Amino acid sequence: MGIVRNLVKQKEEKGRNDNLYSSYKNMIIYGETGKSSIAASLSEKTEKPVLFLSPAGGTEKLAEEFPNIISYPLNDLNEYHKILDDITADFKAIRGLTQVILENDKERLEKAKKHYGNDWEDYYHMAKTGTFPISAIVIEEASTISNWVQDKLDTELEINYTGEDKSRNGIDWNLLKREIVETFSKALRLPVTTIIATGMRLPNEKQKLQRIEPDISSGAGQRILIDLIGNVFYSYKENGKYNIRLVGNKDVYCKDKLLPVKTNIKLEEVIDVTNNPIKFWDYIDSLNTNKK
Repeated sequence: MGIVRNLVKQKEEKGRNDNLYSSYKNMIIYGETGKSSIAASLSEKTEKPVLFLSPAGGTEKLAEEFPNIISYPLNDLNEYHKILDDITADFKAIRGLTQVILENDKERLEKAKKHYGNDWEDYYHMAKTGTFPISAIVIEEASTISNWVQDKLDTELEINYTGEDKSRNGIDWNLLKREIVETFSKALRLPVTTIIATGMRLPNEKQKLQRIEPDISSGAGQRILIDLIGNVFYSYKENGKYNIRLVGNKDVYCKDKLLPVKTNIKLEEVIDVTNNPIKFWDYIDSLNTNKK
């Protein structure tokens, strides 16, 4: 099938399976505090679980406040890829089965029932109701995952650290950039909201950082990821209040793709989410309403 016709078909399939897709955009929420609570509170808006992938685990206290989150502590890069591969396979199975149900193809339904075996009831229910098991994935401590990627690459290249061999310095850094971008893009391509909840880098003259920025990875990999995601918000505590900044300034880096091109709406610079992190998602919803 031609490229354009295939894209049209994919668009039509997405329209028929719209309930499988999250209405919230991918984003980076970074800073010193509050980012995990904001991400977890999405589960109260969607009423579907939010999956936390964290190299350190430790979301037990968060789960007491937001019982509809699922924590998956990551021990290494292999576990990260394994769980994302599982989610990808589930989505493809549900989407394919939804199409078969819509076409009322009884022969293919029988084949699918035999193929999925013990998983049949789960897949059939999700395909029939147009639902997906989770609403969002939260990737915590992104810099740690980036370090895992670098360690893996260093092992494969049989070097102590990327950039060690000056004669192939550019090649090694380009390889690392591609590996890091692909690692995080794997989650960004899923039909759910992907939130990178990470720490921050303070202004540093040596690193040419003039503002507070998210801490995902070093160099070009981080810049490409920021451009791919397009939404970067800063979470912080000030004077006893928890805030999330949507609009950047000379001191803090932010970026957004929340508003359509044709609009006179201006984003609020800062949202006070003290004791109520769901206010952030309420505000995002209000922007969606204003688009209509």
